[in-house]
Amino acid sequence: MKLHVRDLRKEDIPKVARFIANGYDGDIFFKWVINSETEKFSVENLDFITRYYEVYLSANGSVSHVAEDEHGQLVGATVWLPHDVDPKIHDDINEVVGDNAPNFQAVADASHDSEPKGIPFYQLVAVVSDREKRGQGIGEALLGKMLNILDPQGIHTYLEASTPYVTGKGVYGKFGYKQCNELLVFTETAVLWPLFRPAKNQNWLDEFMAKNPKPASIIGDLAKTKSMTIDMGEGGEYYSQIKDLNQQQLNDFLFELLNKNDAKWGITGDREYRKALYAHADDDWVEKAMTIHCGVDLIVPKNTAVFAPYDGEISHVLYEDCAGGYGNIVALKVSDFYLLFGHLATENLPNVGDKIKAGEQIGFVGDFDQNGDWFWHLHFQAMSQEGIDKGLIYEALFSKDEMALASRVSPSVMPIINKL
Repeated sequence: MKLHVRDLRKEDIPKVARFIANGYDGDIFFKWVINSETEKFSVENLDFITRYYEVYLSANGSVSHVAEDEHGQLVGATVWLPHDVDPKIHDDINEVVGDNAPNFQAVADASHDSEPKGIPFYQLVAVVSDREKRGQGIGEALLGKMLNILDPQGIHTYLEASTPYVTGKGVYGKFGYKQCNELLVFTETAVLWPLFRPAKNQNWLDEFMAKNPKPASIIGDLAKTKSMTIDMGEGGEYYSQIKDLNQQQLNDFLFELLNKNDAKWGITGDREYRKALYAHADDDWVEKAMTIHCGVDLIVPKNTAVFAPYDGEISHVLYEDCAGGYGNIVALKVSDFYLLFGHLATENLPNVGDKIKAGEQIGFVGDFDQNGDWFWHLHFQAMSQEGIDKGLIYEALFSKDEMALASRVSPSVMPIINKL
């Protein structure tokens, strides 16, 4: 069979949604999710699953592909969602789900707890092939289509398989997926296998880290104390509590949260979608929908010492004087790229041209009047020469349409953070 894999078109959505619903007809996991009493789903249930997948296929940011045979017949389809999918999708799904909400909510909650944190990724939410043509490479062709797009950008993928997974076996094993968390067990038969696949083409930071795997701690001995991951993006555990706070209130909330959990410092994720948190920021950012935060925020007390993770040279010492800006920012050139340290105190900043050794201090975390009027934290980000040349040294925020650019010029610094 000759296969042609192409992008989903808007006019395809009703047909493809029904194709996916038919593909899951009788699926053991879906049977539990929709409370079906029959082996084959009723027309009513199939209509419900169709509407459910129409939401995913239509969602902003979703990526879907269809496979057709040599006669143009639909034989397969996939649906992918980015980790920072438009939060509106949750309201649309809830509207469709109705009486099945308890089971769907249980799956959604377990999935959120299991999925990767702090890195950009796409989640495979559906992969279906024609029942009569399974085993002919349809799933492999569909997966390969998306992975060939994401790998060069260094974007990882995640999925939850509803059929038993054996490491290295089947189409998922062929592409290098591995179980990344405990099984999501809802009933004896309703079980999901969480699988993760890192991007195969390393970005320039990954390549550097492979050769230089032991950075010095950028917050010194504080890194040896207990930390806490705090997702500040929409959909995060604390977002509803922090989205309307001013910066002083947010600062108080974050450090009280750390104290309650016996943690000395906090770590946010990379590529968090933080629209509401930038209400006080520059109007230009809001107008351009620059809401995706690239880089990691380390929530640490003011005056925390900041250190260089690698040998380098100070290339920039700047002050961004705008609403929600960096305040003081220092760039350290390491090899042929740059590490950015934002929201620093004015005192004891280095000078441009200073040669810095790994573990040498380059500044302190600033207070509100020096750090751009933000809660106490260190913004840490990597940037390529291309990013510097494009004038992006101040750009911690990107729009959804700029994510390919962001992945290229400012890959996730979590590989460095994970070594702290």
